[in-house]
Amino acid sequence: MSDIIQIQHRKLVHGPCGWSVDFTAVVDDIVQVSAATQHEPAQFGSALCEGTVLLADDDPLPTTHQEFLELADLVADWQPITNNNY
Repeated sequence: MSDIIQIQHRKLVHGPCGWSVDFTAVVDDIVQVSAATQHEPAQFGSALCEGTVLLADDDPLPTTHQEFLELADLVADWQPITNNNY
């Protein structure tokens, strides 16, 4: 599991499946920065990523920074942002 270094943006979204929270965050150990060699494992570094958490129907909407941080920890699939994402 990668660690969140900094949340840069968060947005509550109401869609057809209920509420979700979209995050943009700097996440540690998410992208490979050097390949494995015969003597060393691959090395990973931080990157700006996007991720989403779906809220259950009975979950209260987050209102505090701490509540958003706790939800960001539940993102299962952080996707690095590339120039193609803009």
